[in-house]
Amino acid sequence: MTASMQKGTYESIQVLRGVAAILVTLFHAASHAFGSENVFRVGNAGVDIFFIISGFVMWAATARRPPTPGEFLRHRVIRVVPLYYLFTLALLVAWLVLPSAFPHMAAPTAGHVLLSLAFVPHADPAGTAFPLLAQGWTLNFEMFFYLLFALALLLPAARRLRLLAALLLALPLLGLLFPETLLRRAPALGLCNPLLVEFLGGILIARWVERGGRPGAPLGWAAIVLGAAILALAPNPAADNDWARLLLFGVPAFLIVIGALCVETSAKNFRVGPAPLLLGASSYSLYLSHTIVISAAGKVLGGANPLLAATVATTVAVLAAIAVYFAVEKPLLKLLRGSRDPLPRVQVAPL
Repeated sequence: MTASMQKGTYESIQVLRGVAAILVTLFHAASHAFGSENVFRVGNAGVDIFFIISGFVMWAATARRPPTPGEFLRHRVIRVVPLYYLFTLALLVAWLVLPSAFPHMAAPTAGHVLLSLAFVPHADPAGTAFPLLAQGWTLNFEMFFYLLFALALLLPAARRLRLLAALLLALPLLGLLFPETLLRRAPALGLCNPLLVEFLGGILIARWVERGGRPGAPLGWAAIVLGAAILALAPNPAADNDWARLLLFGVPAFLIVIGALCVETSAKNFRVGPAPLLLGASSYSLYLSHTIVISAAGKVLGGANPLLAATVATTVAVLAAIAVYFAVEKPLLKLLRGSRDPLPRVQVAPL
């Protein structure tokens, strides 16, 4: 076992968090610079990697010493909510002070702001199902998954996996029954989405590792290469087809995550170095802040070459996220967690 595994951590998961956040950042930077989401739509697969990691981490962090549902939810709220609120409210204040700087942003209403802060999917003033901080749509899924996971913690360990599997498979199938007209009237029903299966994929990986699954590094690298090849070569799914996304993004993301864990668990001295670990640690700050930074960088760069503009914007976003991590996120978590931390440090917390 690696030294990090003996302490209950997985460096490969931390690195993949950084990779996932950079993929999403590249997607938005390229979309902004080239004026099209199709230039690097595969960057959206970073979200799918995040969802699988989240399922893995939640199971791994609670398997040996399950917290109460209340303890679990308190821990997740501390991890997710403060920084999300900070960037959401910062965006709101920026719009109030200088609305001309946000020409594509519809005037936020009080209801839109409150529902965004409550992680409730809803139609924004422009009629789309995005919260005020647009990338927060993934956090709506994360918080819904946490609620389902907290419910499962009420059960004995032997039945917990069965309940989660039943819920995370049944809800997407239920979603197939909702007509588009109903989903437009009640966007919260959109949580019955096939992307929930990705959380289950992460849980199954954690369960497999827990039971001693060790196929070795060669198969691990093969899974990583196959997953990356599918992402690179397969057609990108349409933005509104989440079943296709589950196949074309979710399956390769699953292969990449399980492959990385196979590589790590087969090595006695697995080390990745401080820089990749730092990118992983600052991935949440990067995920929340990157669209604001990219927008600001776009205004400064003006009519620069799109490839150069996307590269510069991504680099600046990463550097800004590292600064936010050290100056805001890390001290804020230390302050809020204090000495009461009900979950063992099995993993660094996911997005």
